[in-house]
Amino acid sequence: MPSGYSTAHCSYLACGYADGKALVKLFDPAVLLRAREEKAAIAAEKAARKAAQAEAEKEKRLAKLEKGKLAPIEMFKPPNVAEGAYGSWNEDGIPLTDGSGVELLKSRMKRNAKEWEIQKKAHADWLAYLKANEQA
Repeated sequence: MPSGYSTAHCSYLACGYADGKALVKLFDPAVLLRAREEKAAIAAEKAARKAAQAEAEKEKRLAKLEKGKLAPIEMFKPPNVAEGAYGSWNEDGIPLTDGSGVELLKSRMKRNAKEWEIQKKAHADWLAYLKANEQA
């Protein structure tokens, strides 16, 4: 060891090797503390990102579930659509005629039926969510 060099204020970092020998390096304690703090800060940042992502996913799921509040049988009836937009509906609540009594085009009826199916699934998910939270 060089003269004037004291090991009293040094810390060491030991690294093991496969051949069974150990390598020991002397470091200033401040360097090791700084490295430990940096590692802890990175871990904390990663945990915060993960928590924020989980919260965003939860909010997204709740927003999707909120769309299912409306029963599919009511989705094409006022106040959910403009008053007088549709004149008659089938038993599922899918419109058959427009406000003036003219039968809807086949393409429009198909699109409404598709929207109704999507809302039916969303509403079923909403009801399942409510039932699960009710029992919990």
